Amino acid sequence: MTKTFNTKKYGEVTVRNAMLDMDGTNLKDGIEIKGDFNLIEIYGDFDVEEMSDEQVEGLIDRLL
Repeated sequence: MTKTFNTKKYGEVTVRNAMLDMDGTNLKDGIEIKGDFNLIEIYGDFDVEEMSDEQVEGLIDRLL
């Protein structure tokens, strides 16, 4: 699932579910966040469809 969000601080960002490489051998569920910054990968089980603009902005704030 891919969804575009319009955040106040970061403008338009795209969030999608992804299988993320942990160590070159193992994969884990997570999300990728793309915007006018480096790609952010977060491990975990996220329901992208249910996320709000504010939640996405909060995740980015904590990781940048």
